[in-house]
Amino acid sequence: MQDHDQQHEWGGPVQDMKDNVNVAIGLSQGIAAPIEALLCKPPFGERYFGGKAVIGLLAPLLIAFGGGKHDGEIAMGAAMVACCAFGWQNAERKRLEKLGMQIHSKQRGTPRFKGAAGLVFFAGLLCSPFSHALAVYLCVASAAYAISLSAMRMEWAGRKRNLQDAMLEQRVLMGEMEREEE
Repeated sequence: MQDHDQQHEWGGPVQDMKDNVNVAIGLSQGIAAPIEALLCKPPFGERYFGGKAVIGLLAPLLIAFGGGKHDGEIAMGAAMVACCAFGWQNAERKRLEKLGMQIHSKQRGTPRFKGAAGLVFFAGLLCSPFSHALAVYLCVASAAYAISLSAMRMEWAGRKRNLQDAMLEQRVLMGEMEREEE
């Protein structure tokens, strides 16, 4: 009985799995944030520049621990590029909002071209002769970017389905109300 109560109190294995998936997707989005900021067209929503962007700025700094001769300089350069990309996207968001564009707070930009994750992975492979740490970062970031894009597409598809269902339910209710008035 105690196990059942504890499972009910904490949500059980299904809730644990959902929580773990959410953490994995959140980390993926954080690691992919600099890649997204570089490879996606605006607009980016206000929430994009929160904790996940901080993870995105810290992730390239891990390159410094790669042990290569110039990994420290490469890490600083990667972090500076990420800062510039975030700054430009944030400035672009503010400019678009001043022009009257309404931007969803969770908007993550639009990929400039298909296969961007593959391009980043290939760039990582090309970097491997001179910086193993940068190569690993780019390959991991490409996988994180692919996961982030997939999660975003699934979330938007779910929202679209929910809105379509709500619209259908609204039509049914309006029909019932019209019949009751007659």
